[in-house]
Amino acid sequence: MIETEQSVVIAAPIDQVWVYAKDVERWASIMPGYQSCELIDDDNSRWVLKVGVGGLVRTVKVAVHVDRWDGPDKVDFSFKLEGDPVSGSGAYRAAAEGAKATAVTLHVRVNG
Repeated sequence: MIETEQSVVIAAPIDQVWVYAKDVERWASIMPGYQSCELIDDDNSRWVLKVGVGGLVRTVKVAVHVDRWDGPDKVDFSFKLEGDPVSGSGAYRAAAEGAKATAVTLHVRVNG
């Protein structure tokens, strides 16, 4: 299992941050190795990513499911690589820090 958590303060009000965060295609586009994102419905998408190190690079398809939309401050999601025994989950949390800043934390767990 791999688990990580990253936090950042964004110089924008929480409502503006939510406009970005509620767009799954934007999430996919900032992933390392991003190739494409197919929206299936409001809660499901398929991301194509190139992953690896050095000459060991391969393309993977990731089925991403949003388990809970509770904006502007919470999103829970899960994912599974198609054809591989890798799955995981994660959470997005946001909190207003005054009128012009938002603290955002992204937590991700990978099993496999």
